[in-house]
Order: sequence, then structure tokens, then C-alpha cells
Amino acid sequence: MGLRDVLRGGDAEPDVLELRVHGVNNTTAPALLDLRPEDVELVAGDKLGSFWRPKKSAADAIEQGGRGYVPRGILREAYSWGGMVRTTPDVGNAGALSIVAGAAVRVVYALLLPFSIANAVHWTRRLPAADDRRPRVTAGLTRLFGLMLTLLFTSAAATVALDVGAAQCGANPAMCGPLEGLFAPMPGWDVGVRFALLGLAPAAAVGVLWLMSAVARVRYDVLPGMRRDALSLPRSVAPRDVGEETEPSALLSHPHFWSTRAARHLSRVHLAAALLLTSAFLSAHAAFDWYTACEGLGGYGACVGDAFGDGMFATFFWFAAASLVGLAATTVLAVLLPAPGVSAPEAPRRPRSATLSAWFLGGSVVVFASVELVLAIATTPDEAQVGVSRLYGAGATPLVIIMIATAIALSGVFWRGRASRRAAAWGGCAPAVFMMVSLTLAIGVSAIATVTAGDYLNGGLGAATLVRQKEPAENGLLISSSYIAGGTAVLAGVLAAALIVAVAVFVRTRDMQDRARAWGAPAGPDDDIVPQGPSVLPPSPATLLARIRTKRVNAARLHLIEPVVAIVAITSALAVVGSIVWSWVTYSEEANTLTSVTGAEELTVNILNLALPILAVVGLGLIAMLAGGSMREGTRPLGVVWDIVSYLPRAGHPFGPPPYSQRAVPELAGRLFTWLSDRPGRRAVLAAHSMGGVLAVSSLGLLASSPETRPVLRRISLLTFGVQLRPLFGRLLPELLGPDVLGTHASQAPRPFAADPWGDDFTAEGGDPNRPAPDPARPAGELAGHLLRGCAVPWVSLWRLTDYLGYPAMSTSPSDPATGFVNRVDRFAEELDLSGYMVEVGTHGAYYRVPTYERAVLKLAGLRR
Repeated sequence: MGLRDVLRGGDAEPDVLELRVHGVNNTTAPALLDLRPEDVELVAGDKLGSFWRPKKSAADAIEQGGRGYVPRGILREAYSWGGMVRTTPDVGNAGALSIVAGAAVRVVYALLLPFSIANAVHWTRRLPAADDRRPRVTAGLTRLFGLMLTLLFTSAAATVALDVGAAQCGANPAMCGPLEGLFAPMPGWDVGVRFALLGLAPAAAVGVLWLMSAVARVRYDVLPGMRRDALSLPRSVAPRDVGEETEPSALLSHPHFWSTRAARHLSRVHLAAALLLTSAFLSAHAAFDWYTACEGLGGYGACVGDAFGDGMFATFFWFAAASLVGLAATTVLAVLLPAPGVSAPEAPRRPRSATLSAWFLGGSVVVFASVELVLAIATTPDEAQVGVSRLYGAGATPLVIIMIATAIALSGVFWRGRASRRAAAWGGCAPAVFMMVSLTLAIGVSAIATVTAGDYLNGGLGAATLVRQKEPAENGLLISSSYIAGGTAVLAGVLAAALIVAVAVFVRTRDMQDRARAWGAPAGPDDDIVPQGPSVLPPSPATLLARIRTKRVNAARLHLIEPVVAIVAITSALAVVGSIVWSWVTYSEEANTLTSVTGAEELTVNILNLALPILAVVGLGLIAMLAGGSMREGTRPLGVVWDIVSYLPRAGHPFGPPPYSQRAVPELAGRLFTWLSDRPGRRAVLAAHSMGGVLAVSSLGLLASSPETRPVLRRISLLTFGVQLRPLFGRLLPELLGPDVLGTHASQAPRPFAADPWGDDFTAEGGDPNRPAPDPARPAGELAGHLLRGCAVPWVSLWRLTDYLGYPAMSTSPSDPATGFVNRVDRFAEELDLSGYMVEVGTHGAYYRVPTYERAVLKLAGLRR
């Protein structure tokens, strides 16, 4: 029996579908339906995405007013999509081996966080119109920035494997006490064999990222595109129900937005660049460390001497040159690749970008394999076999990469024109903010990885000995200055940001009384706070009002996301630039340690002695946390973060998290289309919470993208609650979810030092606390704008002041007397939950337990209570 047969049901089945979609934190289907797990049943789907209904026996037993009650005439379902983003790949159940594999997968997913933020940069820049095919410089710069992050990751892996492992531990296993037995045979090997073996590690690390991205495409990228001649509508739906209305022009309603395949070409370029960089490390080290007296950058004429007379030096030199030339060409290709997101599905003929990326990847594999082969079979000079050395270029390479990435990040300040800055996050500097935060995380991860590895292998010597000092520790490992300076500076930036944020968030007294009065919410002791409800004793109005005000204040503090991230970005930028200057002065003056170029050497040594152990402790703590989490249902670390950043298709970085939206949005749109196309009298209320609101409007945009599916929009209504569409996503992604796209009012940024963070926006919207509160029975508004041009749907959105992650969707104010504006979309939801045994103050969840929710559903469904 097919899905259409399962959903059709019998003749007695209600004609209105209430389809609930959860938000962040992966609310379970029973919780979304407000029922016990044993009272719900699976309608369709799998462990990644599924549709659930209340069992008929359970629904019939619930009286009106009880939790999970379904009004007559409505069929309620819940769509669960959390499995697409929260779960790591299943590694089976093989005892200890599966636990180790699960821990490794979680660690890899944690490393993807900088990549995921970098991917979002592509969508925060000023996006061209859907029909604009002109190349954009900013699109190329986002891909170049993403490539720099991959190369920084590769450099860190090469430092651990080649600098620490092959060059130091492999030459003197006693330096790496905890793993001395593992490195014990290596001093007897030819040094080239040692480097060839451990040179596979950085290549394998990037290969794992590439493999995960390929697997994600198979699991999530399921929409093959919507062909106008491929959909056969039932007779009950007329193809021209919508007349001759103008087609939507928003990117989300572009027919090919959710079916792009271009990211796979970019992933080949990243893998090729990583292989070429690893080849450059290996061949440059072999050439200059084994056959010359060169110890660093510059002065090659004096230190190279007559090394070119040696055939092996020339071989490795030209391998290094070829690797660098190939790396440069790969970088150019990454910039010039077509931007994914709105391009048409690929034609049967292989596109040029696919051919070039395949050739570049094949060439890089040949170069890397050739270097490995020569290292393994060639005999190195006798002097190279004796003593501990350092990987050539291990310190300067990450410094150059960080400098290029920083320059691109700072240029993001100018990516938006003056006209489009007002309604955009951070005054139009979102690309710069995202790139700086991403780069800071990448530097922090690289520093933590290298310092943690060095501290662990150092044994009892401690992390502070990783810095080269005047009196180095005997048999002590050393880490390149770039990572030490970067990690120390990032740590200082994080501490400074935490202090400033604490002052901005907690020092100011908060007061939301004006907005509460304007929306008819309880604002004083004389207001009607406590309706009749089933409590043990009559609750105190004064106590309840105090609890409500406390929740409102906490919510207002958490609403300062935009200014808080701005503070983090500014301190991060200062920290990164400071680390670049610190490292560059160290290398340019040929200093042996970071401390020898400062005037207060003893103070600098003390700072490093404090910072490096902290980085090592943080690294070990993160590993323990991630490994421990692998035993708990395979969920990813920082799950809420994944829910948000994984919405956007991969465009800026191919190794970011898989975009669950490329499955969830078509699946949700397909469910609505199947229900509505079965019978002409059917209707649907799409009820979405938090991040689910973004998926809901995206699915409506997908339905609007084709004339075959657009007619069903007239029988869909939208109910959102606790959403972030206007002040967060609308400002971060103006061309995707901004005011022009959804038909909402532009939002000002919250003020961190104002009594009410949204006070300025409330005043600008014509807010007047002395006007009568809006009538909750007023007509519904519409989701219109460019997303659904000519086929708008009725829209009601619920919010409350105690919601720490929910906001009004249309406007902060219910009306504007000066312009005659009446907010028909937003409704203020009750802040007290009286559906249970005890009275509770509602926050971000469980909006469906208050009377306003049921009234909104019945109104949008066209039913009477």
C-alpha cells in the first residue's frame, strides 16, 4: 500500500489536516502531539523523517481542555525531522569497537562546526535574484575562505602527524612517553619511510570529511528537481486554479533551489587542495631539511648551496614546486566554480566544473602517491637519519593561511551596499561576523588539537614546555609558534568577550511593561493574571506576576543574540590580528621563541605557562565529553547548533553538516500536496514551532515553485509559534527570509543596554502602550511577499514575552496609529499553562496547551469551537 493510500483514509476522515512541525531540540512526536509514547502511531517515514498520528482510542478518551485533545473535524499529525540532523551515522553494535567508532564520529562532527558557520557566509552576503546568472566576487571569496579553513585543518593534522610524530617522536621515542612503545621501531627505519607512513594521516583526515559529505548527499539530497511534465494531478485539482498570477520570484520558491548538486564538485577541489598541501609539506621537508642547511624562510641562496647537483634534492624540489603550483590552480578553481543554490539541475552532458574538479582531484592523487612512493623507496642522506628535526614550513604555512582568511573576513564588512544594510544583521556586516567567528573557532580547534596532542605525549613535562625557551626541557616536544600564539590569543579573546557580555546582559535592569500593556499582557498587580484552573490551592497573583516578570527578564537577556555575537566577533578579530602580528614578528626576526621578541619576556612566559595548560585541559575535556556522548543514542554534540546551521544548502564549504532541509522541505511539501490533491474539499493548517517555522515557509515556497503544485496553496493556512523569522533569520538572511520575501516589517537590532532590548523597534513600529489591546478574534493576516506572490496563505503567529527564543513574526507592535497599520498576524499567547495539575509559566515550548492556540487552529481551519 502506497503513501497516498495510507493518507487517504475512509470517508469519515476529517477534511482538515493540522500538521505540526517541531523546532530545535528535536521534540519527539509524542511530545509534539502532547500524548504518551504509547498513544501515537507511525503513519509514514523512517528514522530520519516521519509522520505520526494519535491513536484513535487515545484521542477519543481525551476530553476538551485535556492535553492532546483534538477538536472535531481535524486530523492531527506531527512531522519529526530531528533524526536528520541530530543523529550520527550508525556504526552498528559491536561492543567496545562500536563505542570507539561512535566517539570518533562525534569528534569529527565537532570539528565540522567552523565549516558549517563558513558555509552560512554564502547566504548572508547580498544574494542575486533567482534569474541572475552573473558571477559574483563575493561568492568566490566565500569559497576561498572555506578552502582556507580546510587547509588550516590539513596543516594542523600535518603538524601532529609529521612535525610531532615523524620528525620528533619517530626520531626519539623517549620524547613521547605515553606512546613510546608505538614509536620505538621507527628510529631503525629510513626517515623517508617514517614520513611516508605518517604522511597518510593528514590525507586520511581530510578524506574522512570528504567521505562524510558524500554519504550525506546520499542520505539527504533526495529531491531530483520538479519537472513540469512529471507531476500528474488528480482530476479534483484544476491546473489553472490560480489563474494567471505572477510566478513567485524569491530564491526559496525557485524550482531548483532545493535540488542543487554543485557542492560535490567543490568537495573534490577541497580534497585535492588538502592532498597537494600534504605533498608540499613532505617534499619540501625532504628537499630542504635533508639536503640543505636551510632552517626557515628566506636566505635560500646561502643555505641551498650546490644542492641542485643532487638528483634527489631536485626530485623533491620539483615535487614541492608542482604541489604548490597545483595548490594555486586549485585555489583559483574553487573561486571560479559556479555558485550552487539557484542553478538549474545539471544536464545529461557532464558540466565543465565537474570535469575540471575530477581532473584536479585525479592529478593531486597522482602527485601525492608519487611523493609517497619516492619517500618510501629512496635512501635518505646519513645526516638526515640522526637527531630530531622539525617539519619544514609547519609554522609559516598556517600563519599564511590565517592571514589570507583574516583578510577575506575583514573584507566582508563591505560586501553589502549601503541601501541594504539597514534591515540586515550587524549593519550589513554579517559575512564578516560569520567568517571571523568561524576562523576563530578553526584557530581554536587547531591550537587545542596540537597542544592537547603535544601535552599528552609530553607526559609529565606539561603543556608549558611545548614553547621553545632559552632553557628547553630535556626530551621535550615543541609545537609551532603559530598554533601557540593563535590559541593563546583566542583564549584571551574568549575571556574578554565573556566579561563584556556579562556586563551587557546582566548589569542593566530590564523592563518590558510598555510592550506588555500594548499587547494586553499582565503588567501590574491589578491585571487579571490567574484564570480559573485546576490547581491545588488558589495561586497568589502577586507571586505569579513575579514569576512571569522573572521569565520575561531572562527571555529579554537571551534575546540579545545579535549584540552578543557582535561582541564576540570584535574580540575575536582583535585576538586573531594580534596572534598574526605576534607570530609574524617571531618569524621575521628569526626568534626561537614567542617570548624573545617581547619587552616583558618573563611576563609572556608566565602567560603562556597559564594559557597552554588551559588549552590542553579544554581539549581533553572536549574529547571526554564527545566520547561519552557516543554511548547515548548516537546524538551529535551541540545538537541545537546543528539544527540551526544545517538548514542552509552547502555552498561556501562542502564539508559542513548535511543540509537536512534538502530532504525535510520536499518531504513536508510532498505531504501537504498528497493530502490536498486527494479531494478538492480538503484543507491543511501547517502548525510550526521555532525552527520548524523556517521549514514551513520553505515548504510553501517549494509548492509555489511549480504551476502544478501552486494551486494547493489556496487551501493551506500557516500557524507559527515561538519563531525567529523576523528579528533573526530575516536580518541574517534578508534575500531568503527577509521582509520583502515574507511580507513582514523590517526589524531593528535589539539594544543591549536598553531597559527593553526591543524598545526602539517597538517605538519605530508605532507602539503605543495606551491604546487598547488587539482583539484576539481579528482576521488572520497573510504570508505574502515575493515568496508567495499572487498566492498568499492566511497566517497567524503566536508569541509571548516569556519566550526566550520566540518573537513576533510581523511586527513588535500590534498597530501603528500614524499609518493605520494593524498587525493581523501576531497574537499574544497566554504565559500561564493551566492544562496540568499545577500552574506553570510557559516559555519557548508547549504553545499548544494554551487556549489561543486552539482558537487560532479552528479559525484557520474554518471551523467553530
